[in-house]
Amino acid sequence: MTHQVSVVVCLYNPSLLSALRTIYSVIRQKDIQFNIVITDDASSTDYSNQFKAFFKECRFNDYHIIIHETNVGTVENIYDGVSTADGEYVYLISAGDFLYDPYVLRDMYKYADRNSADFVFGDACYYNLEGSRVNFYSTKSPTIPKLFNLDERGKRLTRFAFFVDNDPVGVTYLRKRTLFLHYLKDLLGSVKYIEDRPTTAMLLMDNKRLHYYHRLVAWYEFGHGVSTSSSPNSKIRMQNDKDNIHQFLFDRYWNSRMIRFFTNNHVESKIKYLDLYFLKFAYSVVGRGSLVFRRKDNLKINELKTILSFGKNKRISS
Repeated sequence: MTHQVSVVVCLYNPSLLSALRTIYSVIRQKDIQFNIVITDDASSTDYSNQFKAFFKECRFNDYHIIIHETNVGTVENIYDGVSTADGEYVYLISAGDFLYDPYVLRDMYKYADRNSADFVFGDACYYNLEGSRVNFYSTKSPTIPKLFNLDERGKRLTRFAFFVDNDPVGVTYLRKRTLFLHYLKDLLGSVKYIEDRPTTAMLLMDNKRLHYYHRLVAWYEFGHGVSTSSSPNSKIRMQNDKDNIHQFLFDRYWNSRMIRFFTNNHVESKIKYLDLYFLKFAYSVVGRGSLVFRRKDNLKINELKTILSFGKNKRISS
């Protein structure tokens, strides 16, 4: 059976409770044909038996579990998960991140199908946990998302917007599986940890269709993943991967002046200044009303509470 969407849950040393909460947010999805692929990058603890027990308890049978024996890195871990998936589209999510409500996959799939989009992204609400306290940070993703819905004449502006760090958050993407798999395969051996930025860069440079869907689609746990961690080792890994991405894109699109400009290390240090000038220009094109921000009291806080309450009153065996 081919599903409309395959959700690939990417894991590396998660807490069992965090992983189960993420899976729970997926199982809650309604009015959509989907399956789940769990792909684990050689975590120190194998939770596959606990996952199987949880799926059985939830009466959910449409899943696959991949456990790597050795650490292969984020990109290859995702590649193996997407290779196993069979959905027309794929949605990636990691432990600690949750689908915003039970209709995210249905709504994103309908939007992607209606607009013949190769990739679609939405908005995320950034949060983190301090004990029993939940801190909220932002719901903008990226700064001016409507720039990704410009017509053919605006594609150059869209690409420029992306390269000045006006890029979407990875957990908000719904992607055509076959195209995404093609891009991931090309990245293997060149990039190890960051998959969202280079695959989106390839999509835009290849003139494929990326659309912004004005809807909150994810609760994004900020500060704990590989890309947002503040640890020195994580920062070093991310910088090395960014250098590798620049080289990969330069080699692939060497005839593009834009790629040659933005993969120049001297330019990267000045991106924040380019961003300021670009924002002023972009506002004149799409208007200030394009900034995405929602007040905290407009968020579906009860949806997050429902997910976070999972496991509090029952014993989670590890």
